[in-house]
Amino acid sequence: MPVEGNLNTVSIQAFTSGINFAKATIVFRLIVSANFAALLFEDFNNPFLKIIQFSVEPESDLLKLSSSEPAGTLEKYIQVRSELVVAYDCSAESSYSYSTTFLEPLSRCYSVAEKISIRINSIGQLSIQVMVPLRNGEKAFVEYSVGPLMQDSDDSV
Repeated sequence: MPVEGNLNTVSIQAFTSGINFAKATIVFRLIVSANFAALLFEDFNNPFLKIIQFSVEPESDLLKLSSSEPAGTLEKYIQVRSELVVAYDCSAESSYSYSTTFLEPLSRCYSVAEKISIRINSIGQLSIQVMVPLRNGEKAFVEYSVGPLMQDSDDSV
């Protein structure tokens, strides 16, 4: 039985006009096993937490994941130079916040993925690539990209 349908798409330029992604360099990259990634984010998979903040510094061996909500503050420090981490690079201090609502769908990937790559560029774009083994032995990659939440430009408030 044939199924008919339409898929309407919108040009990405309509949403990204004025932003030059080509000049944004990767400032943070972390590649870990899917099991380790699940441990990274398990505490943030909570309906009461709305924001997750990634904070990194080039000289530090720690990645800080945090969330501050009316119910309290959650901070998690991850040792990035360990046998559980496949690769780690950090070229600049950065701290960006993202909505947990947009990251929640990733939790479904951890059970089937082999490795997960987490990257942040100089404009705060978070890119998460999931490597998934296929039945024929080949690998497929699913990329998930999320922009940072807007930050106050006036820090004096």
